[in-house]
Amino acid sequence: MKILINCLSAVNGGGIAYLSNMLPLLIEHFAASEHDCCMLMMKHQAEWLNTPTEHIIWLDDSHRSALRRLLWERRHLARVAKQNNIDRIFTPYQIHTHISSTMNIIMLRNMEPYTFHNYHYSLKNKLRNILLKQMTSASINKADRVIAVSDHVHTHSETLLGKSDKVTRIYHGRDDAFSPEQSSEDLQILTNLGIDYPFIFTCGSLLPYRNCEIIIQAYAQNIEQQLIADDIRLVIAGKSDDKAYSKMLAELISQTGLKKQIIMLGQVDKTCMQALYRHARLFVTASETEACPNIAIEAMASGCRIVASDSMPMPEIFQQAACYFKQGDSLSLAQVMTQNVSHKTPTCKPLALQRAADFSWPLCAQQTFELLVSTTS
Repeated sequence: MKILINCLSAVNGGGIAYLSNMLPLLIEHFAASEHDCCMLMMKHQAEWLNTPTEHIIWLDDSHRSALRRLLWERRHLARVAKQNNIDRIFTPYQIHTHISSTMNIIMLRNMEPYTFHNYHYSLKNKLRNILLKQMTSASINKADRVIAVSDHVHTHSETLLGKSDKVTRIYHGRDDAFSPEQSSEDLQILTNLGIDYPFIFTCGSLLPYRNCEIIIQAYAQNIEQQLIADDIRLVIAGKSDDKAYSKMLAELISQTGLKKQIIMLGQVDKTCMQALYRHARLFVTASETEACPNIAIEAMASGCRIVASDSMPMPEIFQQAACYFKQGDSLSLAQVMTQNVSHKTPTCKPLALQRAADFSWPLCAQQTFELLVSTTS
């Protein structure tokens, strides 16, 4: 059996992290089996996928945009599959081009298209999510098999498909680079970021479903009421992906009068993220739309004290490693934040590390390989 792994959709953080961790492990599984695999990739992806070139079918970099990629797939993917004697195509994304001559396996890992209507998005992002929802639903219905990245996603898939044996839950893994072990460079990294005080940390792309405004409001309320020390900063890391939402956050910070205490870092690199997790007094996430969030696994692997929304899948992912507040409720968050920001409270570090250990890229690769080569139709 020969399987094609279609990597073309991996153009940003989550997709890159998944394939850069998974491909070397999957290649090892295939090398030790009677089955063959190859990858369909654009040339720029070689920089971070680090896979043997003999396994790759190359596509030039002119197809980076989603539209150009999908148009290319519609025109050429069937021919590529036929020329290379492909039996199954695995697309680790929820939108794919269905090839009738092969088995099609996809992965549902983005829940935003199904919840965006609950939030205030810019027109551009609203239209993007409407299209993604339509294409995702069509892809899931056509696919022969679907990987759901959490039980929460699996449950959602049943609203689209009904009870179906074609959906399998496989969690993402844990990046071993994130750990509680401090580096000698950590403090200098934080200083370079302008962080010289104890801080509460939150991160993730700045989109409305992440409810960053709830965190800002809760922090400001606690500072105003002197429920947390005024030298504790709020540090926010993440790329701005919605201009209207980013503008609203900037205005909110200005209204609180806490511009000096609330530090907006924008997007930072992996080394900075490691230092931020390790030294945070508290990690907070108010997100209400996730699948299997990397930031949750990274925070646990770093031994963070964690406060999270009680919106699924957060309780599924964190289990006992977090303290929860009522989703969307800044007063509830303010109270839980106050209770957990002091190191005098019992630490959740052992629980965080224990839960983080449940997420393993080798296990994810093993389960994915078994699914890809399974003889069950």
